[in-house]
Amino acid sequence: MPALRPLIVGEVLFDRFPDGQRVLGGAPFNVACNLQGLGLAPMFLSAVGADDEGREIRARMEAWGLEISGLQVSARWPTGKVRVELRDRQPTFYILDKQAYDDIRFPACPVSPVDYSLLYVGSLAYRNEPSRSTLRRLLEESGLPRFVDINIRQPWFDRAWIPDLLGGARWSKLSSQELSWIAKTECRSSEEIQFAAEKLGRQYGGQRYFVTCGSDGAYAVDESGDVLFAKAPKPETLVDTVGAGDAFAAAAIVGLSRNWPLDEILQSAVRFASRTCTIQGATTRDRSHYSPFKASMPA
Repeated sequence: MPALRPLIVGEVLFDRFPDGQRVLGGAPFNVACNLQGLGLAPMFLSAVGADDEGREIRARMEAWGLEISGLQVSARWPTGKVRVELRDRQPTFYILDKQAYDDIRFPACPVSPVDYSLLYVGSLAYRNEPSRSTLRRLLEESGLPRFVDINIRQPWFDRAWIPDLLGGARWSKLSSQELSWIAKTECRSSEEIQFAAEKLGRQYGGQRYFVTCGSDGAYAVDESGDVLFAKAPKPETLVDTVGAGDAFAAAAIVGLSRNWPLDEILQSAVRFASRTCTIQGATTRDRSHYSPFKASMPA
């Protein structure tokens, strides 16, 4: 597969804390930002509101060098927000309904394997129309190999969507807990993860699965059912684990877009996820964060 830019589709939002702090994120947005830092120049397709926060997101994307032509403006819903409440210092996240990223329209620009290396889809944006129809049409019509990132955030995930999301996906990324929930089986060992991934493959036709296991590392199960494991290196200085899964996805997409062997992709992804645990939050505008990792990538 040629090293074309990937198309990243899904939510962008602000986490809003009681003290007024706001943190910009959303799994697809985090993936796009990391890909830009890693040198792959993705196209990010999403929607923001006609409000100050939407304009701020546009400005921050431009400052980071991200393409903004795929950032639509919703005339009816505000820029995405997640309300964070603290109870005994523990955060509880409330994902609000009817946000701008629920209003993603099909792009006017061409979408084909001539234009992009792959299609990344974040599952949260599948929750409402018209974004669901846009995502379904992209999955069905683009001809792009699919990388589906499952992020189960209840009450915003329905089992009825699983055939659409996983069916025919070239790669699916999910945590061991999410794999267990979808496959309805335990996923605490290599054998159990292999069994669950093969079960989903038989049911939905997916080919390869990346299964993250937190600080332990990650597995990859290929189309033949063979299982690879990469142990996560210990972060030099652990700051937080926010966005580690999104960093894993971004590094995996770099490897997939450059046609690396699966074992090298897996090793690179867990290394970059570990490196992301040394910064606060899911992304950074400090380009030095990416430089050592880029230098260690396979040619």
